[in-house]
Amino acid sequence: MPGETAVPSGEVSQAFIGKQITVHGKFSLLGKVGPYVTLDNRQSVYLVSKGSFAWEPYSEMEGKRVAATGVLRFFHMPPSTTDAEAHLVDHFYFEAETAQVRLDTH
Repeated sequence: MPGETAVPSGEVSQAFIGKQITVHGKFSLLGKVGPYVTLDNRQSVYLVSKGSFAWEPYSEMEGKRVAATGVLRFFHMPPSTTDAEAHLVDHFYFEAETAQVRLDTH
């Protein structure tokens, strides 16, 4: 894709934030934040929806290897004020509305 940055070794990092990249890994709809792709190095990139999003068409991809392309974003969770709070962890993500997820043919 034009303007796409190659991700060496399938690792995402802060250096790729704001760039369009493609990651390859196993797809799951069962993430705490939303669906995600687990990369070969065990990092995860989430697909986060800003509103309602129809995930049903993606159910056939559950547990399968996919290629996901999008602009990489990063969510940083501010420090918790108490240890009793359940909170999200820092994570990389693509916006679901603009990301493309397809079965990986490699």
